[in-house]
Amino acid sequence: MDPYDRLLTGSQIQQHDEIRCRRSHAGRLDRAIEVLLIALLAFGPVAFGVVAAWSEMVVIALAGTLLALFLIRQIFISPQPLCRTWTYVPLVAFLLIAVFQLTPLPTGVIGAISPETAIVKAELLDGLPDVEQTLSRTPLTFYPRATKRDLSLVLAVAAVFFVVLNLYRDPSSIKRLLAAVAVIGGTVGLLALAQHVAGNGKIYWLVPSYDAARSGTFINHSHFGQFMNLSIGAALALLLVLVCEAFSHRKVTAAEALEYLRSREGLYVKLLAGAIVVGAAAVFLALTRGGMVSMLAAAAFTTVALCSRRSLRGRGWIIVLVALGAFVCILWLGFDRIYDRMATLDDLTEYHGRWEMVAQSVEAWKRFPAFGAGLGTFEVIYPMFDRGSAAGLATHAENEYVHALLETGVLGVLTLALFGAIVWVAYARSVRAGAAPIRSAAYGLGFGLAAILVHSLSDFGQHLPANAMLTAVCCALLIALADSSGPSPLAQGPRRRLVPAVAHLALLAI
Repeated sequence: MDPYDRLLTGSQIQQHDEIRCRRSHAGRLDRAIEVLLIALLAFGPVAFGVVAAWSEMVVIALAGTLLALFLIRQIFISPQPLCRTWTYVPLVAFLLIAVFQLTPLPTGVIGAISPETAIVKAELLDGLPDVEQTLSRTPLTFYPRATKRDLSLVLAVAAVFFVVLNLYRDPSSIKRLLAAVAVIGGTVGLLALAQHVAGNGKIYWLVPSYDAARSGTFINHSHFGQFMNLSIGAALALLLVLVCEAFSHRKVTAAEALEYLRSREGLYVKLLAGAIVVGAAAVFLALTRGGMVSMLAAAAFTTVALCSRRSLRGRGWIIVLVALGAFVCILWLGFDRIYDRMATLDDLTEYHGRWEMVAQSVEAWKRFPAFGAGLGTFEVIYPMFDRGSAAGLATHAENEYVHALLETGVLGVLTLALFGAIVWVAYARSVRAGAAPIRSAAYGLGFGLAAILVHSLSDFGQHLPANAMLTAVCCALLIALADSSGPSPLAQGPRRRLVPAVAHLALLAI
């Protein structure tokens, strides 16, 4: 071998050593990010859903650390192309709308793009000293401090979505994350059942709750219902993946299913089924009508989706067994109370207050149609239009869609609708393809998101960071699953890398 060949070989060895070292550092950083992400998802329900200012700061700090670690990995250790998805566009657009609401604008501009904002602000500030100077440059939002607070939480949720979307790309990492969510949800569900059976009406047997602690660690049973439905979806997703891996998309007889469940490999399936049963029973025993109805609607939707795919026919026994298990658990723990609660669905007077609030919120939105009154301003805007008989102060509309319409206007709702449409297109792609077992996780994730969409018609649970973070994880995993069949990220050309590069720059700028 001549000296040139020896030099070349040594250079190659050095290059391989450097690559191995970078991969080792990237692996450690990936594990740190994963531990931090799971800690963030677990902290949400532990901290009552994140309803206090201190817990919000913890969530923002954890999400910011997650994003910082991911960017360090991307820029300095092991750069990888980002996931190609159009969800970056509506996500950044929504953030920019909130930033625009905070930007002080001349009175003439405010009057041109939102005339009622200028009129109402002039009426509210009439008689105060230096009112003309104050109104000479004013933001669109009616309460900048509330808008900044909500924007920081939205940024935290967006950071979690971005990290999960670009870090969880292979089946093993996706299954680990689904398992973590299933364990967290199952634990919260078990605690809720324990408090129902042997509780003293307090959360953790220590913290007073107006809802007799039927809702696990959450103050509001409807918010608990949303969290559990998302957790059930994650458990169902992993269960379907394991079943598809075991049976390779072939038809399964009852004897084969029983034999599999008795085997060591079937232990994880039984544990996941148990987590789903516990979660479903906990939702029903929490007596949240929205949670129960949305769960049933999502179950029907998922069952139809499963039966419509030839490769997954014969898997209906999974839904049947889980439903039977949940029903037995409900019969044992308190069927009568659940039946009485569901019977109130026929009483339309039960919804009078909520529908009245929705109608008045729509009337308020008509005053600020394009950009809304400002992110996070519902609590200060709605009282000006409240003509109801309720004595309490409404902090949120009992409808996520109307709430978003009032605070961010048509433009904000359109960006959210576009984001949701892209996510459901990703769901459809995974369901249609379905060749790889990991793609069957889309059915479970779709279950959770379908339940959220239905429940949001009568609740504001997505305003809780604990629920919003979990929803972001489900959306990110759905898009990652749909992207898993595309070309290798390493084979992308310059044009393919343009959108991820722009997304990186936009995130860093924000």
